[in-house]
Amino acid sequence: MRQAWRVLTAVVVVCMTALLSPWSPALANPGTWTGNGPGANWMTPGNWAGNIAPTAGEALDFPAVASQLTNHNDFPNFTAFNSFTFEGGGYTLGGNIVDLTGESPPAMRVERTR
Repeated sequence: MRQAWRVLTAVVVVCMTALLSPWSPALANPGTWTGNGPGANWMTPGNWAGNIAPTAGEALDFPAVASQLTNHNDFPNFTAFNSFTFEGGGYTLGGNIVDLTGESPPAMRVERTR
């Protein structure tokens, strides 16, 4: 009985550690790019943490490690997002125009170049 209790305790500790880890997908912002979905479109739920595509007004996070670093904004032109955070280099963003509406830095518009 004592051995079973130790095993159960160890399993609970490992599970709680995984859930509370800052890198845990369970706690990731839904606006965190994973690039795990088919294609590279922003509106594809599988490309975001929790398989939930972001909605207008969210802060978008692009972590240092993602399955796809090249991605495509297929939201309608001028969809507003709070902010973008790039935690690593190598990203290439394409697609439609976005508005950044966060308080800091001041609001700005990002447009594609030709």
